[in-house]
Amino acid sequence: NLQIQINIIDAALRCAGGVVRKLLFVGSSCIYPKLAPQPISESALLSAPLEPTNEWYAVAKIADIKMCQTYRIQHGLDGISAMPTNLYGSHDNFHPENSHVLPALIRRFHKAKISGAKEVVVWGTGSPLREFLHVDDLADVVVFLMDRYSGKREGGDNKGACGDGEGGSWVRKGGRVGLDEARWDAKEADGQLEAGWNGVGGEDPAPPGAGGYVQVVCG
Repeated sequence: NLQIQINIIDAALRCAGGVVRKLLFVGSSCIYPKLAPQPISESALLSAPLEPTNEWYAVAKIADIKMCQTYRIQHGLDGISAMPTNLYGSHDNFHPENSHVLPALIRRFHKAKISGAKEVVVWGTGSPLREFLHVDDLADVVVFLMDRYSGKREGGDNKGACGDGEGGSWVRKGGRVGLDEARWDAKEADGQLEAGWNGVGGEDPAPPGAGGYVQVVCG
């Protein structure tokens, strides 16, 4: 990750004013501390220890946020950074063992529904908070930032959907497809306990709803 991003940002500088007029670095919510106050603000960056399970991925992303800031200060490169929250959408990773929370839940409940099962086993305890953003909303944000925003903040700019939800609440919504029970497997890791934040300029897209889920399952 680090080497790829360094190459891209450096190439953008060398082509600045010509082929490249502006650079948007899209990072990850992993950059923020494991126990950052909620909702997470950009000022929380580097204020406390990271989540150990993805620390080095986060370090690579943080390094490139700082690289964009440095190139802006030293060379005038119009480079900005955006940190999307948990994404979901069509063509996501629905692997049964290594997918992220929302595609994993969609897969499990969809499989249970079509197979006639009455129970779904869900990893963790259901207590962590998560915030979700449909990939189409992120695409709209990316276009908006490229067209209308040039920032000089210390951290990247956050973008998420309104309203956090415990993992358990998303499972209860999934249970409405007709299952009798969702059983939590507390032996499996929960991951970061809280991950929700303020959006750019205080504006947020609509929270995840049936339309996004239908598009993922059927489209």
